[in-house]
Amino acid sequence: MVGPASLAADAQKFVHAVRGIELPQGWHAQLRDEPGLVATYQRTQDIGRLAGQEGQALDIKTHFGGAVGNVFDYANAGATARLGFNLPEDDGPPRIGPAPPGSYAYVPTARLGAYLFAGWEGRLVARNIFLDGNSFQAGPHVAKDLTVTDISLGGAIAFQDFRLSFIHVFHSREFKTQKDSDQFGSLVLSVNF
Repeated sequence: MVGPASLAADAQKFVHAVRGIELPQGWHAQLRDEPGLVATYQRTQDIGRLAGQEGQALDIKTHFGGAVGNVFDYANAGATARLGFNLPEDDGPPRIGPAPPGSYAYVPTARLGAYLFAGWEGRLVARNIFLDGNSFQAGPHVAKDLTVTDISLGGAIAFQDFRLSFIHVFHSREFKTQKDSDQFGSLVLSVNF
């Protein structure tokens, strides 16, 4: 859901008030209420793995896919390299979308495993409701960049049914008048049950 019914304005104002940060401006120009529907497809392919002594390994995975709907329409492709030991069977840590695909599920292992990773993804964006405005009515919009790039760096440690992962994303500009690119990160504890 986008628009006032999403309660995004209330949530942001609450967090700013609790943290003592200046209250956000501009919510009067937000999108109108509209349910969001997006169908996505992602395909990940292992393209190589080098194994060393003591369970050390390097693997590289590529991915491609896309999304169609009233929120996003895009095609994407990229690659991720992982370097570590006893690499868990996953496609990398979970990510904030749209972004390179990650893995909320993984195959647990009794051994301790850990890895560092670096990834890149490019997207060709035909539609982004947050930049183009509502689907079925005129409203605020900005001129978007048709290509968006993410570079991600991070690491994960896994033992038995637990995985702790951190990712930091460098996200390119999404619209023409955007002054700077964005950066954000996430720390995720996953439990397999």
